[in-house]
Amino acid sequence: MPRWVRGGLDFVFPPLCLGCGDFTEDEDAVCESCRRTMATFNRPFCLNCLAFLPAAGSCASCGESSRPLFAGANYVAPVEDIIIQFKFKNIATPARFFAKLIRDQFAEDILRLEADVLVPVPLYYSRESFRGYNQATVFAERVAELLSLRVETGIIVRTKRRRPQSRLNHAQRVTNIRGVFEVTAQADAGRKVILVDDVVTSGSTVREAGRTLERAGYTLAGVISMAHAV
Repeated sequence: MPRWVRGGLDFVFPPLCLGCGDFTEDEDAVCESCRRTMATFNRPFCLNCLAFLPAAGSCASCGESSRPLFAGANYVAPVEDIIIQFKFKNIATPARFFAKLIRDQFAEDILRLEADVLVPVPLYYSRESFRGYNQATVFAERVAELLSLRVETGIIVRTKRRRPQSRLNHAQRVTNIRGVFEVTAQADAGRKVILVDDVVTSGSTVREAGRTLERAGYTLAGVISMAHAV
């Protein structure tokens, strides 16, 4: 977009921060105040027990069965407000913002996993059709661009529609998500994948997706998310 056109649009529709609504000139539409307010993470979590992983080695409680969860920030305001607009209002800039956060905090750790591909957690087809996009796919594509990785959709699909996980307690989430995924093709020689989702709360969704992939011969190397609710 030419600079004069962008300037005219900014004059008529001043760019506002997606977190607080104040004016901002930031290219990702997140003001400095909101950036300072965010509780970001500089260590990955254990996907099994959701405790922080030590600087080196596996989870003390879960051992070698542990997988890393790389989350950008805690899912509270202003992060929650920003991601809600990304999920439901077709505003794509948060995908780039959180992808940069993931790159700056975890690039070396993620690349060390030597995964073959990033796999977005799928939506049920009618929900994706209504929304017009899968937010996990958009986020995965931005992460892939920054880390020179590949994204592959269609490896795993959601075959059953269930109640939104956000409306359920922990026990209900585990039961609600069970058996909703299917893999479309068996893996070749333990292909390593990293699952990508927008928000991880209890971890039920990504763990179920990971189990489904591993039953089909894939190796789950880890999970990347914009945020994790601590």
